[in-house]
Amino acid sequence: MDYETAKNNLEELIKWSHENNEALKRNEATTRFHLIDRLLENCLGWTLDQFELERAQNGEYTDYELGRPVKRLIVELPRIK
Repeated sequence: MDYETAKNNLEELIKWSHENNEALKRNEATTRFHLIDRLLENCLGWTLDQFELERAQNGEYTDYELGRPVKRLIVELPRIK
């Protein structure tokens, strides 16, 4: 994905988020589906086949592990209380 495409996709995601701003009502799964997945795929160029979600390791879970066959990025989302 080239820079301009990624930039345009990010601007569209931000616009969509503002127009559909129910952020205070979104739970974690909805936030991930509406925002994080789209950011990773449409703005940063990761493909869905490179996503691993909620992977367990030593009793802990990662939110996202990206890359195939080798993991290149781990994304942890903060808990909002």
